[in-house]
Amino acid sequence: MDNLTTRHKDLLKMLLSEEDYKSMNYYSSILNVSPRTLYSDINAINCSIKNFHMEVDRKPGQGIKLVGNLSEKMELLHSLSSSKEKEQTFSTKERQLEIARLLLVEEKTISYQKLSDYFLVSKTSIAKDMEVISSYLNEETVSIQSNKKGTKIIGTEVQMQYSLKVFTNLLLEENKCLAEEDFFKVGPKILKKVYPDKIVEMAFKISNDIENTLNVDLSDHYLKSLVVTLIVFIYRISKRNHVYFERNFVFEEIKTLETYLIAKSILEVIAKELNIGFSESDIDYLNRQLMAHGLKPKIKNEAETKKYREIVSGIIKEMSTVMHVDLTKDQKLFDGIIFHLIPMEYRLKMGLRIQNPLLNEIKTQYSVTFSATWYVMAKVEAALDITLTEDEVAFIMVHFQAAIDRNMQVKKILIVCPTGIGSSELIANKIKRFLPSQDIVEVVPMRKVYENDIDNVDLIISSVQLDINKKPVIYVSPLVTNSDLKNISNFYADIFYRDNSLENGIEKYSFKHLSEVLDMDFIFAGRSYNSKEECLMEIIKAMEEKQEVYDGFKESILEREKLGTTALESGAAIPHASPETVKNSKVAIMTLKNFIRWDNRYVNTIILICIAKKDIHKIKNILSEIYQIVENKDNINHLLVGKKEIEIFEVLGGVVVD
Repeated sequence: MDNLTTRHKDLLKMLLSEEDYKSMNYYSSILNVSPRTLYSDINAINCSIKNFHMEVDRKPGQGIKLVGNLSEKMELLHSLSSSKEKEQTFSTKERQLEIARLLLVEEKTISYQKLSDYFLVSKTSIAKDMEVISSYLNEETVSIQSNKKGTKIIGTEVQMQYSLKVFTNLLLEENKCLAEEDFFKVGPKILKKVYPDKIVEMAFKISNDIENTLNVDLSDHYLKSLVVTLIVFIYRISKRNHVYFERNFVFEEIKTLETYLIAKSILEVIAKELNIGFSESDIDYLNRQLMAHGLKPKIKNEAETKKYREIVSGIIKEMSTVMHVDLTKDQKLFDGIIFHLIPMEYRLKMGLRIQNPLLNEIKTQYSVTFSATWYVMAKVEAALDITLTEDEVAFIMVHFQAAIDRNMQVKKILIVCPTGIGSSELIANKIKRFLPSQDIVEVVPMRKVYENDIDNVDLIISSVQLDINKKPVIYVSPLVTNSDLKNISNFYADIFYRDNSLENGIEKYSFKHLSEVLDMDFIFAGRSYNSKEECLMEIIKAMEEKQEVYDGFKESILEREKLGTTALESGAAIPHASPETVKNSKVAIMTLKNFIRWDNRYVNTIILICIAKKDIHKIKNILSEIYQIVENKDNINHLLVGKKEIEIFEVLGGVVVD
């Protein structure tokens, strides 16, 4: 009985005096602890009273009861009475851990006097204990706050979970569970003294499932860390505590999407088992923890992936042609797409839809890569007999963008102003034309520059003064003049050794790639239609009459429209056809006298992109020039709206032949 604490013995005495089942709340209110703590106490008690052939029985809806015959109960009571109840049952280290448990796990507000009474030590000893506990705290952990009501911990949910991991590792250390091999043998028993059995078992099982699902072999060190992370995370989720924090820069956020679906599936299992909900931030937080533990999917075996290998090799080769960068030797890209493709086929054929949390940001800031991914994935739809969704395409795009970043000198540029909108949008729209199309330009509010790590940022352009020294910053006026643009161009060239220039200080539009696929027969100016169907059907009819397309052209456009809106906030819609259905590459343009509703937005300009399979290498440049036009309303109005067919043709670089 020596391994039982005073509270354990008090609970046993109460159970010995009761003949019927009593609820956990009944005992917890008397002992002033939570029912969850009593569950851990009961596990410890049952281990200690096995020799008496007794156990504390639990019945759902009824409570708990000590089961045993009268003679066994008398023997147990005699054993309890003969022990020195007043002797200290905690070592100094155990007492400190128990105080930490009360603060962190139970989230109690405690007083030095109550702790002194409970542990049978002086208040001075408790004060020293608190000093030791405080020594483990830092900026990443919670902090201890004391007032008239008592002592408690305060901090964010991220700090709370980090602190619980520190506490849990100290608990394992105190129980001589130092080596990783010991952790998997005796760790569960130790952890169940603090956390509910179900959560501990769930964490070990999920860790094992992750290794099998991703086909990875984590080192014992990382696996132990992952189990502790999951126990803490699941425990906090079970108590309805959720993580909330600001998102990082988009170019950093998309890196996490490779394991996003794994984190989401883990949370779905947890939510189902514990009958609780979870937030998008919870997925994001868990996903970051998975990535921190080096979890990346690997292909299990060639037999399982045989039918996908040729498909994936084909789309990577095609994307290399489209984006003008060789991605064919990138094994990480190959494995990542195959790993996504297999469950994706199952989801789509079963009618299961997933949501990409960064879909809108991806469509806005990675518009060229996103649209190019739609094109190259057309052959996947045909090969697997599936219909893609925007969300699935966005997930695939993430793999391509990551590979492009690895294989090209992609620059990450921030545009900053006090609000992150307004003047910064104006700056972004103007300067994008003078930067390489693969560069990532992101508009952010000033606070985000200070809240996030900017190590991966290459250049900052700002309309307000910043206290930044470790990254190059160029300042511009809120309205960004031609002089500002020239300075940006020269500054960029000086830093990155590129030759970008402005002619005579005047903004110049160049549509040399778009002009190659323009045709006067497919420019429709100032039309009066009331629906997107009417607009599309006129363009489709003209294409079919001129025999520029194959059978299935119309269907491919209409099917794409069902999958997600092609309308942009700028007032333009950019539908496109499958390359397999296009005979000769064309870009059709239609302007309207009045705005019409196009899904969830209003548009007055339609640009139908029809690129033939033979011209797949031209897609990137054509898309880049189209997005220059449609990125804002001013460009659309300046270049297209209100103009006649011949004027649109000429302003976009078309040459009229007499």
